[in-house]
Amino acid sequence: MQAKWLILSALCIIISSTHLSNGQNCNLPQPAVVTVKNIRSCEATLKWSLVSGAAFYKVKFKKQGSTVWSQKTSTGLSTSYTFSGLDAASTYSFAVAAYCDSQNNSGFKTKNATTLTCEIPVVQAITFPASTTVDISWNGCPSSNNQIRYRRNNADQWRYKFTGNLQ
Repeated sequence: MQAKWLILSALCIIISSTHLSNGQNCNLPQPAVVTVKNIRSCEATLKWSLVSGAAFYKVKFKKQGSTVWSQKTSTGLSTSYTFSGLDAASTYSFAVAAYCDSQNNSGFKTKNATTLTCEIPVVQAITFPASTTVDISWNGCPSSNNQIRYRRNNADQWRYKFTGNLQ
């Protein structure tokens, strides 16, 4: 019975050593350079320097004043990620970490940036699905308030329709 214990004990040591070895090989640094570029009213792009040995990267963000970070998003080996659906004229913390496997990472490096005030929406398409209906689509922030002004031909008075979320 003592011989069986020694064999099992040796097997545990080999497994433990392998796990420690993997952990020791996964000592990745944080990305050296992290910047926020292409800042708009409802989106911003986080860019970072390549980390040698990284298997993939994950990013996250939070709005200033919040203690809760977004869910982490994997970017694969891409060294940039565009966050969209942000609120205009708001400060955010954006963060990135290099991962060598699903459990081990470099720790997140954070960069703050403020989105721009609302931009004037640009109409993308206008369609007339029925004789009394019009569909208008534009590129605006989901959280922005927009106003559509319209009138019939030769009418003097304009009509207004409000869209978006009142905050």
